[in-house]
Amino acid sequence: MLVLSKNYGLNKILGEYKMIEKLIEISNYATFNSLKFTNGNNSDWDGNFKKNTIIYAPNGTGKTSLSLIFQAIKENDSNLIDKKRRISSDGSPKISILSDGTHIQFDNGTWSQKNHLDIEVFNSFYFEKNVYTFNLDDTFNKFIIENDPKLKEEVEHLTIKRKELIKLRRRAKIIRRFIKLAKQDKTKAIELATKLNTTLNLKSRMTENEQLNKRIDKKSSDFDKLYQKFMSNSHLISEQFREYCQKINDILSLFNDRIIINEIKPIYSKGGHSELSPTLIYTLSIDGKNTTLQDRNEVSFDYYLSDGDKSAIALASFLAKIEIMKNLDKKIIIIDDPFTSFDSGRKQRTIDLLAKLSCKVSQFILLTHDRKMQVQFSH
Repeated sequence: MLVLSKNYGLNKILGEYKMIEKLIEISNYATFNSLKFTNGNNSDWDGNFKKNTIIYAPNGTGKTSLSLIFQAIKENDSNLIDKKRRISSDGSPKISILSDGTHIQFDNGTWSQKNHLDIEVFNSFYFEKNVYTFNLDDTFNKFIIENDPKLKEEVEHLTIKRKELIKLRRRAKIIRRFIKLAKQDKTKAIELATKLNTTLNLKSRMTENEQLNKRIDKKSSDFDKLYQKFMSNSHLISEQFREYCQKINDILSLFNDRIIINEIKPIYSKGGHSELSPTLIYTLSIDGKNTTLQDRNEVSFDYYLSDGDKSAIALASFLAKIEIMKNLDKKIIIIDDPFTSFDSGRKQRTIDLLAKLSCKVSQFILLTHDRKMQVQFSH
């Protein structure tokens, strides 16, 4: 259970910017059986969040799980909550949070409404995705594209072609299912035909299937050529990517002057969802020795870097992303245990960076297992 919350600084006037006001309930989720702040409980915390809030709790008591709730709200993701269903409970997860007078609730496997909060979350899951490569989330990717007209034009064109291909593949999948049903179960085939608003004509559907396969082959070939041309363009490295890289290096220099990011390359995956979001592959200069993108196949950063170095890279990538994005004063920042494998010097520099950040954003919430850090940060 979360055992202490330390609030500091002045509360912003509610309504000026959207903020998280109060945690009302967490039930059947992770380590939480039934945590409610409606009529009081045995915690030292009343569930209220202010402009800046520090929550202290020992390891294994639910800090990262709490950060995942905010991440799920940010992404409108129900799966993140379902995956953390309490093992020892038969009930479904239930979550209730108050924000600007509105209840954000998770019940029966769904969120009650879409997210209206501008949330950014740093936790162990962000760390895992942003040590060896930088994975751009939808919010950051949109910011990058919107600020690079040429890149935006090409990404939008590629996205349209990709959606067309996905639509054809989905239609072909339905038709194949229809043909299979028509041969095995005519009653179900009729039901599917009615649902699709089409006729029960096996010959016509088989003809359509052949035509769809030809169109898919053509569209797929055209898309592959377009994608290869897109990936070969040098302007793919936008100024925003370069600025992001420089910001990361500026922050990294506060932790370790031995490591410099010296080359980046965005990789846009062709598979998965219809939207194109890049992963940034990067190279490092370590003790003055440069690696290249080709070296990434031979050089393992996992062995070259200490755990503290990896933590510094992940944290620097997060803080750099926040710094270069607009509307910083509207953002809600959630930081979960940023001090992993840091010595006292790196911890203090982290505190200094986060303290400055907390003054610039709409709301800042720090979760930590380190009581000394909690005391230092609040002062």
